[in-house]
Amino acid sequence: MPLSNYNPLAGVFQHTSRGAASVKRSQSLLVLLLSAVLILHLAPNASANALVQRKFRIKEEYELFHDVLHPLQHEALPQRDFRRIRIMASELVTRGKAIVKLGVPQAPKANRREFAKALESFDKALAKFRTESRTGSDTRLKESYATVHDSFEKLADLVPTVYPGGMPPIISLDCPSSKLQAGSKLTLTANTPAPEELIFLWAIEQGKILAGQGTPTITIDTTGLAGQMISVAVEVDAGFGLSAMAKCEVRILE
Repeated sequence: MPLSNYNPLAGVFQHTSRGAASVKRSQSLLVLLLSAVLILHLAPNASANALVQRKFRIKEEYELFHDVLHPLQHEALPQRDFRRIRIMASELVTRGKAIVKLGVPQAPKANRREFAKALESFDKALAKFRTESRTGSDTRLKESYATVHDSFEKLADLVPTVYPGGMPPIISLDCPSSKLQAGSKLTLTANTPAPEELIFLWAIEQGKILAGQGTPTITIDTTGLAGQMISVAVEVDAGFGLSAMAKCEVRILE
C-alpha cells in the first residue's frame, strides 16, 4: 500500500513506496492551507482574535493528528506493536474527532461534496478503530487502523481543493505625516485591490476604535493619549487561509 509524504515546499502529499517511505515530522503541516497566515503582534480585538485563532486551530488539529499517527505508522506497525497502538488509540481518535469537528469549509459545490464524503469516511473509520482498539483482535485492530490512515490521507489530499492555494492579498496602510492632537479623531484607510471581496480585521495598541471594524477604513479616538504612540495593524483575509497585514504608528502630541 503506498504511503504519503507531505512536502511542505510543494504543498502536497507525495506518494512513495512503503519501503522508501520515511516521513519526517512536518513543522508546518498543510502549508498550502495556511502559508499566508500572519500573527497579530498587537493586542487584538475579539473578532480579529477569533479569526486568527480559527486559522491556527485548523493547522494545529491536522498537525496534532499527524504527530500521533506518524510513530504508529512507522514504528509501532512495522514492529507489530499492537499494544502501543491500543494505548495510543484514544489520543488518535480524539485528535481525529477534532479534525471532523472543523467541518467542511466554503468551497465550490463539487469540491465540498467530495471533501464532505471523505470527512464522513474518516469519521466512520475513527469510530471503527476505537471499537477494535478496545475489544478487537490484533488482526482487526490492524485493519481498522489502516482504514484510519488511508482515510486521513484521502482527506489531506483533498485539502487543496477546498482551501486552494494562491497569493495573499496586497495591502498598504498610509499613516498621517504629521502628529495629531490628543482627543482628535484619527482616520486610517487600508489600500488594497478589490476591497469588497476581503475581510478587514483591525487591532490597536492604544486608543479606541469608534467605527469601521471589518471595513477598509476605521476611526480611532485619541482621547487621553497625549505623548503616546498609537500602533495600528490591519489584516485582510481573502479566505482559504490567505491573508496579509500592514502596520502603522502615529505619535500623539503632548
